[in-house]
Amino acid sequence: MTHAIVARGPGGPEVLELAEAAVPVPGPGQLLVKVAAAGVNFIETYQR
Repeated sequence: MTHAIVARGPGGPEVLELAEAAVPVPGPGQLLVKVAAAGVNFIETYQR
């Protein structure tokens, strides 16, 4: 299992919650990339 921030409905930051998620299994011809760090730009906070 891994952790993910999810938004289960519309709204502001109050709808974001930490949830457990299954690690996806890549299919034929696919690969799984481990993300060590991610960033969010200010304008991306308006896009959901």
